[in-house]
Amino acid sequence: MKYIIGVDQESCLVRKLCDYLENHSITAEVMKENNWASVALKVAYKVSTQEYHEAVLMCSSGTGMSIAANKVKGCRAALCTSPLMSQYAKFYNHANILVIPLEEMNEERMFKIVESWLETPYGNGEVGIAIDVLQMFEGK
Repeated sequence: MKYIIGVDQESCLVRKLCDYLENHSITAEVMKENNWASVALKVAYKVSTQEYHEAVLMCSSGTGMSIAANKVKGCRAALCTSPLMSQYAKFYNHANILVIPLEEMNEERMFKIVESWLETPYGNGEVGIAIDVLQMFEGK
């Protein structure tokens, strides 16, 4: 499995996340740029074209990166601050990009969030219902 990690700032948590993923037999590449919007869009594009299976975006609050990544068709970025949020985002919403806010994050909490993400399969979830409703409004 291949992951890409997008970051807009230096953080010891990024290296720790890479090590964690490698210990779980996941290849991880880091893309760092100072502009959060640019790195979020580039990472999301790489997920949408299936160059990478999934991604993790990391920045101060995570909000801007979540908004930017969700502009890319086929990407569903979820800002998660707890293991339960990451589980629900992946299972119910088919999120394929995990967004982690660095400002209030520590190593133990990050590992729990990522572990929950990795252990959770994509479910039948509610995203299918939302897509059906959206297509009704679009007249398809």
